[in-house]
Amino acid sequence: MRLSVRSAVVTLVLVFAFTSIAGAALVRVPKRYNYITLFGGYSSPIGEYDGVGDTDFTDPFDRDVSVDADELYEPTYHVGVNYGQLRNNHIAFNIGFRYTKVDHTIAFNIDDVSINQYDIDLELNYLPLNLTKEIFSPYIGAGINAGITSIGADGFDNENHTDIAASLNGGMEVVVSRFSNGFLTLASINSYMFWNSSNRPKYINVGGGLKYYFSL
Repeated sequence: MRLSVRSAVVTLVLVFAFTSIAGAALVRVPKRYNYITLFGGYSSPIGEYDGVGDTDFTDPFDRDVSVDADELYEPTYHVGVNYGQLRNNHIAFNIGFRYTKVDHTIAFNIDDVSINQYDIDLELNYLPLNLTKEIFSPYIGAGINAGITSIGADGFDNENHTDIAASLNGGMEVVVSRFSNGFLTLASINSYMFWNSSNRPKYINVGGGLKYYFSL
């Protein structure tokens, strides 16, 4: 009888210790947050180009030439939306849509030319601070912008080109409100397009947005 009581006590102690350790481990596991971002901002053209669409630039001797971005394009704007996940409180990745209105200069000599970019964005960013505990965090990362540059003019069919660009990202997020299942941040959303395919317009993008984080 004495042995049975002792065995029961030991068993209870072991069960209690196991559940306490398991509970503590579960508490330490960070949540996975989903997020939705609405963003927009200013886009400043950069780079050199040897053509626009299917048209190559040549000099009077029919030699290929390159033209600086500020001779072709004006500063413009972009807007977009994306959906992503924050994992381990530090790694954020998202997919989204971005629209950029490409404003050209008088170098085209055609007033009714319209150029638009429609992109699918893929981004991976790192936040060194934990937004679930801190009120702000900077971030850095990289992204891919893949989509269509559409060139149109009155009386002509649209000329559509599939293209891609790579960018470096950076900015800051500040928590403005917390909820039972998430939080809301104001974010500076900036990128530098360092590579592009064909003659796709490249930009330094400076902007901001609202990010709503929520757990399911």
